[in-house]
Amino acid sequence: MHCLARRWTLGAVGTLLLVCAIGSVVWAQPSSQAPTPRPGERSLFVSVLDKDGMPVDALSQGDFVVREDGMAREVVRAEKATEPVTIALVIDTSASAESFIPDMRRGLTAFVKTMGGKNPIALIEFGERPKVVTAYTLDVQALTNGVGRLFATKGAGAYMLEAVDEACRGLKKREFERGLVLVVTAGGPEFSERYYQDFLPIVRGCGSTVDVVSFDVTPPDLGDSGQRNREQFIDLATKTSGGARFSLLSSLALDDTLRKVSSQLGGQYRVTYVRPERLVPPDKTEVSVRQAGVTVRSTAAKGKQG
Repeated sequence: MHCLARRWTLGAVGTLLLVCAIGSVVWAQPSSQAPTPRPGERSLFVSVLDKDGMPVDALSQGDFVVREDGMAREVVRAEKATEPVTIALVIDTSASAESFIPDMRRGLTAFVKTMGGKNPIALIEFGERPKVVTAYTLDVQALTNGVGRLFATKGAGAYMLEAVDEACRGLKKREFERGLVLVVTAGGPEFSERYYQDFLPIVRGCGSTVDVVSFDVTPPDLGDSGQRNREQFIDLATKTSGGARFSLLSSLALDDTLRKVSSQLGGQYRVTYVRPERLVPPDKTEVSVRQAGVTVRSTAAKGKQG
């Protein structure tokens, strides 16, 4: 087939137009398709925060360093995370929370109005044994109504560890990539009967970040076995899941804290790297950035990975 090649200039970009004898025209255009995943690709959701706990913007692939058991891995992509966040709100309604309930309702109402509609959210309370108040939904009004039904249970003790366990078991049954268990606890007596280490495997396996907001108006009594057990659980659950603990000296600070959590979720990055083929998965994955003075937290994306 005889073809004539001519070069046409469109602005600053030269595009080659091939005009063939049969009259066909072919334009050389860049592909709009997503890059083909490479074998061994893994993804992490990464929060990079400044000294005030706010997201650091404008980072790119070259800013991130991923290590597995100390070995550097090739980072192939880094972009702002746009996946919905599946959120379990786990709220203390024990007797210890009674004076905090109005502030909790106000802060949680603003949170579900900000995050609802695009992110599936469930509401779970733990005045006595954990109870689902509102099942996972995108319906902001249903969530707002659920928040309005939060009341402290007279004489009830808190079972925070069982409530987190319940939330994680529920999440394991759902399909999602990005998840958050957000606990709001008033502190005080803790009646969970199992040792905190018993709960950690299910927390690690649910594929979700665990954040805990605690009202520390009165410091926890570490001489009490229940409270000590809860504090050990919070420390390990947040660290191993890539989450954080927010210790508040007043429930009035809950509004700002929940706004900060929303901002952190909105500013996350999805960082993709390549893991060489190996029989044994790594014990530890670490993410850092080439920038000083920031905090970096990461959680592996849930679901099938390369």
